[in-house]
Amino acid sequence: MDYQKYCFTLQSDTTVNDIISKIDKVGIGSIVVVDTSFRLVGIVTDGDVRRAILEDKLELKNIINYHPDTWPITKTIQSGITHLKKIRRNILPVIDSDKYVKDIINLQDSSYDIVDNYVVLMAGGLGTRLMPLTKDIPKPLLPINGKPILERIIEKLIAQGFINFYISINYLGEKIKDYFGDGSRWDTNIKYIEEDKRLGTAGALSKIKNILKEPFIVMNGDIITDLNFRELLDFHIKNNSMATMCVYKQIHQIPFGVVEFDTNSNILALKEKPKQEYYINMGIYTLNPEIENYIPDDTFFDMPTLFENLIDDNKICNVYNFDGIWNDIGRIEEYKEINLIGG
Repeated sequence: MDYQKYCFTLQSDTTVNDIISKIDKVGIGSIVVVDTSFRLVGIVTDGDVRRAILEDKLELKNIINYHPDTWPITKTIQSGITHLKKIRRNILPVIDSDKYVKDIINLQDSSYDIVDNYVVLMAGGLGTRLMPLTKDIPKPLLPINGKPILERIIEKLIAQGFINFYISINYLGEKIKDYFGDGSRWDTNIKYIEEDKRLGTAGALSKIKNILKEPFIVMNGDIITDLNFRELLDFHIKNNSMATMCVYKQIHQIPFGVVEFDTNSNILALKEKPKQEYYINMGIYTLNPEIENYIPDDTFFDMPTLFENLIDDNKICNVYNFDGIWNDIGRIEEYKEINLIGG
């Protein structure tokens, strides 16, 4: 959501008519008033304006509510939606500790509709490449600036309306269960796929056969991304796909000049430090329930093999090309870097 369209920047020459015009343009009966640095000033509703007109007090100080309900950025959007419904308002500014507006929850925005489709989060890996950090804590619980990776993933999905989750666990899985429980702390529904041995990125799905009836998302539990999962789900459905794989372009620059020549040693071309482009698997998928027919029971089975089998059977498999933020936290260097830049 482009939350800034619901904001009005207060200037030294702002008039009441400017405020009224903005409320009319936005069309939801409320606006958030900010200063030039986007720090919260207050909220104005059409009700505030009507009261000011009736009382003949048409001054800015009389129509701006300088102490509105707000929502801290440290809490989930889904909880904010619940709060907004309780206070019977239609707009709620999300602010940081310094009262800068970072988002706005608006109940009329369709992106806050609840999505019934499940998300399966793969959190059973050993995290070998992150040893010794993962000796006593599962990789998905490693903190990114104080908050576990998996919690960040779940909160991102909740903010987009997803509330139903399966978490596949194995290595130190009890710690993940202890942390997330049944999901009620986030107003969500969390269930677990418990692997007694490693089943791979697709094999764990065999344990929930005949349960999921709608397309569902599968995601590795160690990814930081700003992917719009609702758009991914819509893409999958609109393309009548059996399986959709998210891909990300990687560019690799050869640090030397490259020579192309034929079998007779004749030089055909010289390319100075060329760039090569690859599309890599992001570890995020959308699948139809029918894929369960291709997954063996209680056997290690990875996602690339599933896609290969589907393609061999002439099923529609698509890629979803994504060019936003994506970090696969696989090595200690990557983990340290993302902690420095935030997540």
